[in-house]
Amino acid sequence: LIAAITVFAIVITLAMSQLVGQSAADRNLALQIAAALQSNGSNSGTSGMSGTVRLLTSGQPVSGVSVAVYDASNTTIPVSTTATDSSGAYHVTQLAAGQYKLSFRGAKFLQMWYPSAISPSDASTVRLGTGQTRSGLDVTVGGLPATISGSVSGDDLSGATLYLEKNVQNGSAAGNSVVVPPAVPGAAPGIPPNTGAAVVKSVPIGSDGAFTLSGVPSPSVYLLVLAKPGYATSTQPIDVGAGEDRTSVSLVLRKGDGLISGTVASSTGALPDVTITATTGTTSASTVSLSENPPGGFTLRNLATPGTYTLIASKDGYASQTITVTLASGQKLTGVALTLGKSAGTLSGLASIVHPSPQADTPAAGVAVSVTDGLLTVQTETQSTKPVGKWEVGGLPIPGTYTVTFSRADLAPQTVSVSLDAQGNITPASQGTTVTAAGLEVRLEPSTAVVFGTVHQVGGARVCDGANDLGEATVSLSSGTSSYRVTTASTPTGRCGDYRLENIPPGTYTLTVEAGAGTIPHSQVLQLAAGDQLKVPVGLGRPASITGMVTSKNTGAGQCRWTVFLYLASNYPNTVTASQQTSGQPACGNYQFPIVDAGTYIIGVSPTSDPINSVLTVSVTIRPGEHNKTDIKADTGG
Repeated sequence: LIAAITVFAIVITLAMSQLVGQSAADRNLALQIAAALQSNGSNSGTSGMSGTVRLLTSGQPVSGVSVAVYDASNTTIPVSTTATDSSGAYHVTQLAAGQYKLSFRGAKFLQMWYPSAISPSDASTVRLGTGQTRSGLDVTVGGLPATISGSVSGDDLSGATLYLEKNVQNGSAAGNSVVVPPAVPGAAPGIPPNTGAAVVKSVPIGSDGAFTLSGVPSPSVYLLVLAKPGYATSTQPIDVGAGEDRTSVSLVLRKGDGLISGTVASSTGALPDVTITATTGTTSASTVSLSENPPGGFTLRNLATPGTYTLIASKDGYASQTITVTLASGQKLTGVALTLGKSAGTLSGLASIVHPSPQADTPAAGVAVSVTDGLLTVQTETQSTKPVGKWEVGGLPIPGTYTVTFSRADLAPQTVSVSLDAQGNITPASQGTTVTAAGLEVRLEPSTAVVFGTVHQVGGARVCDGANDLGEATVSLSSGTSSYRVTTASTPTGRCGDYRLENIPPGTYTLTVEAGAGTIPHSQVLQLAAGDQLKVPVGLGRPASITGMVTSKNTGAGQCRWTVFLYLASNYPNTVTASQQTSGQPACGNYQFPIVDAGTYIIGVSPTSDPINSVLTVSVTIRPGEHNKTDIKADTGG
């Protein structure tokens, strides 16, 4: 192997300098080979020689290679020629006793001299005695260097590396080991993906995605491996001919920073050599379980995330098991337990949430389902897409009795016992189950409470539906350790004032409803138990208001179309909070501010719409919910 590698290094070094003129020589090679096939036997003598010509890169036999025999003292004119047959073998006969050198040449192959020399001066001399036949004069030839170029597409190519790999585990037809030259100095650092192959060359991928692999040993079959940390490894086989310039090779870099790992077992223990495949429908990855470290262990790396994967475990003589797992972005899912049985059954069904009558049960998504018989445990969860609440677990050894547990944080756990007969049917011995056409029907009770209702306001001061329901009110539920808060709906019209507080743990709470500083808040104590769905309507009193009448201090008559200005005391006289004209005939002088927050105000009156013309101001303090009446007597000058 060391010798072969050394020869190939010399071949690559000299091949580039001999490219000029090579094509012209190749054009005549077919004629030379034809002549070689007819010339053998033209010499006189009783000696001979034979051997086999193989590829340096793969060890495969090469047919149609011209073999020339020279007198060792004159390597310019051959004394005999022949060509290799379909098995790569050659035979030269009728040679006189003497000393010879052998040359081998094929189209797009660099000329070689026996046994591994580039020039005749370095070739070994083959000595033949009278009547002697030398066999086993084998050589390996290498093609002119090939070039592979193309492009890589993907979201982010920075940090990606393209490896040219050669499978060194496959031998040639004759049993020779495949020879792979060492990687080019300066190749990208790091350990390539675990493909079981040797790295011949590697090149980093630039931002434009273009790549070129030059000086590739040929002919040979290689594997192009595109890899980047956190991304899915992409592989593509490529068959390179001798001296070929292969262009337009296309590869795609796909995201793959997820991982799924776990163990596979049977009813008798860890199970090695199980094929585990994860597929999304468009991409897939596979591996096999280990025989040790740990027994039955498996790991699927470089999975694209986020994504939902169908995980299939299969082994000859065992029933396959299929489960569905979902990976979040960058998630490394470990501890997945898979079990295969010699024969297998399936459990499936629907999970739903129980609600008080007359509300119908609703499907329950995301419920963890654990199936165990004490020796093996299989886990899945109910679907969040159609049909919602559906679950299924396969690969269960039968007959057998299983405990099936359903759990979700906001639901009370439920456990049922299910027995499967030898045909995989649920037996009457099962407990706590309802069997329908869809499988096991499980109804789960909420472990938390719900408080809901509608907030309305007496007098309808703040309405959103033409009645007195109140939108944008704050509803809070609090205990000593936790608090929950929502705002009542203002749209659509039919839901105005509605609120709903969900997933409330059992306990004692204070319900508080507020609708602004001018309204007296509502509070009451609620005792909640698991599964309660408590309807609590709330009525709030009207918010604070200010009403009154502006009259003439001189005549006592109401003043029509005067302007009343309302200021917060802290903003007087710069900012007017609200303003309103007094009523006209027949009842002059009345004014009202129907919704005000609690606080201290300054009220000014003016015969015009300009507050600078105010003739009188008064101060008034308003409490939450207070309906204040303030009459104002202004000096009208009459």
